[in-house]
Amino acid sequence: MKMTVRKKLLAGFGLVYVLIALLVGFACYEMSTLDRTYTDVIDNRMPKLVDAKQLEVLIRRQVGSMRGYLLSGDETERRILKRHMRSIKNK
Repeated sequence: MKMTVRKKLLAGFGLVYVLIALLVGFACYEMSTLDRTYTDVIDNRMPKLVDAKQLEVLIRRQVGSMRGYLLSGDETERRILKRHMRSIKNK
């Protein structure tokens, strides 16, 4: 079977269209994967990270209050320490 110039051109353009369709399909698949990952980060991981950071701040405050109470023995420092301990328990 002899390939004419017309058939060669049609086959070449047809191949290009098939490749473009495959690339578009792959790009759509990757975009949906990216969207799922983004949604997971925003909805699940970020709130946990924010809570962990807040808990870290509360623990650091408690440690500071404990040091202050142990060094001074002051009743005010002890009340502050208890308040920090309650805030961590409530978290």
